[in-house]
Amino acid sequence: MEFGKPVRVDEIVFYFRADFPHDSWWKEVSVTFSSGKTSRFPLVKSGAAQGFSIEPCIVEWVELHGLIRAEDILPFPALTQIEIWGTEVAGAATFGIDDEVGRAPLPLSL
Repeated sequence: MEFGKPVRVDEIVFYFRADFPHDSWWKEVSVTFSSGKTSRFPLVKSGAAQGFSIEPCIVEWVELHGLIRAEDILPFPALTQIEIWGTEVAGAATFGIDDEVGRAPLPLSL
């Protein structure tokens, strides 16, 4: 997911389909940031939002990968939404990365 500009991110929230007992679930997901850092997040069997604070970092994109399915016989785990929370980095292209505007969910499309 590309943001199109430098942004400072500090939280990730995952939402999964949870039509139990029909659905399976993911037990882990990994995210790699354009800064080169990769983080793994443990997940639980739940339809509630699963949010994780991360060490703030300035990135231009994130890549979701490494979804590990729970070891059950149900065939349908599904990620329905991901939110990447943070701030735009004002003037990053012109003045260096040191300013920011208000914290908000950053626009993404799945």
